[in-house]
Amino acid sequence: MLSQKLSERTISGLHEALIQVLPNIDCDTQILDIGCGTGAWLERLSNQGFKELYGIDLNITQCATSHADFS
Repeated sequence: MLSQKLSERTISGLHEALIQVLPNIDCDTQILDIGCGTGAWLERLSNQGFKELYGIDLNITQCATSHADFS
């Protein structure tokens, strides 16, 4: 479940649909989300067991997940 602070700024249901079709990659694979917004996608990936999560955005003050590194 997503934190109450993390809003998805995308098409409704997109993150949930993408989780269902993730390729079979190792959970230690590094993931970079460019234009990560609040970090909601990275939070979902963390909930799926991914550990090496990174986000980039013009305004990193909006990034609200503790499960990723941001710049």
